[in-house]
Amino acid sequence: MGPEHMRRFEELVHRTLAKYGSTVLVLIPCSKSKRVTPYTGKTDPPLPDVEGLRAELLKAIKATPELRRRTENAEGVLREEAPVTRAMDLYTGRFYTRAREALLDIHRGRYPFIHTLIVSALYGLVRLGEGLRIYDLTMTDKLANGLRVHELWEKRGLWRALLRYIIDNRVRAVWSLLPNSREFPYHQVFRPLWGMLEAAGIRCAHVEFPGAGTSTGMMRAEWFVYVVKKNPLALIDPRKEVAFRASKHRAEYVSCRSAT
Repeated sequence: MGPEHMRRFEELVHRTLAKYGSTVLVLIPCSKSKRVTPYTGKTDPPLPDVEGLRAELLKAIKATPELRRRTENAEGVLREEAPVTRAMDLYTGRFYTRAREALLDIHRGRYPFIHTLIVSALYGLVRLGEGLRIYDLTMTDKLANGLRVHELWEKRGLWRALLRYIIDNRVRAVWSLLPNSREFPYHQVFRPLWGMLEAAGIRCAHVEFPGAGTSTGMMRAEWFVYVVKKNPLALIDPRKEVAFRASKHRAEYVSCRSAT
C-alpha cells in the first residue's frame, strides 16, 4: 500500500469511529494575540444556547466604560460592520502557530471523530470555523455588574451549552488543554459540569506538565499536534494513557473534577 492508500484507509477508520458514536472533544483556549484576516466565505454557525449568553456579555461590556473604550472592542466586536475572521485564523498565539496544521486537518474533516472547541473570554464556546470580530477581553476583567467575566460565564450556565454539545455529539472522552489558574480561570468556568461527566462515565482529563511553568501552554500545543497527527486513536480509548514527553516534562492526566 502506498501513501495515498494509507491515507484513505485512515480516513475510513476515522469516519467509521465517528459514525458509531466514538467521538472525543478537545477544549483549547483562545489567545491574547489576534490578527484580523477578513473572511467572506461560509462560516460555522454558533453552538446552540451560546448566542443569548454572548448578547448578555456584550451588553455588560457596553455598560463598562473601561472595556467599552478598548480599541479592539470599539472598532471590532462592538461595531456591527467590523469584518469577521474565522476563529482558527483570528488567534495567533504560540499554541495556534504550532498547532495550525492539526487544526486545519480537523476543520477539513480528516479526523471526524475529533471535535475541537475554543474557549473564549468574549465568545464562550467557539467552533474552529466560526466568524468572529476582534476584541480585547480576559476572563478576569471586571464588569459593571460586579462580576468577573469568568464568573458571568459560570453563573449564566455556559457549561450547559457544553453539556448539550457533548450529548448531541455522543462524546465519550473530553481532553482539556485549558489554563487552570487564578490568572487564567478558563477551566473553572465549567466547574458544575466536570462531576456530571464523571458520574456519566465520560472520561474528562486535564492535560498537565508538572514543573513546566510558563512553558505549559506550548507543551500542550506539542501534545495536541502529536496526538492528532501521530496517534489520534489514543484519544478515544479511556483505558489508555497517551504517553508523551515534551522536553524534560512528561504529560500527566488529572481528572477534570480534581483539577478545578
